[in-house]
Amino acid sequence: MKSTTPATIDIKYILAERSREYFGEGYRWFDLVRTQTWANIAGEYRICGSGWNDHELKTYTRQILPTHYLRPIPQGQLDGMEMTEAEKDAYQNPGY
Repeated sequence: MKSTTPATIDIKYILAERSREYFGEGYRWFDLVRTQTWANIAGEYRICGSGWNDHELKTYTRQILPTHYLRPIPQGQLDGMEMTEAEKDAYQNPGY
């Protein structure tokens, strides 16, 4: 437990606190996308190997593109729209 003052609270502190408080509840991606920090925070991570005896930390880097900040529009939603297939393709978020 750290003592916190208003001077030490910033967006990084709030995101770290929310990651602990809402662990496993599925809010992390939405928080990082909403604050436009997903590529900075999740672009590089360290994790152990997949074997039962592999405890060596490995660093992985992934490229998070701007199109990854959007989710696809569900196909059922697109199918219900009265427009041509070309218009539906243009309506869909980039990258999908």
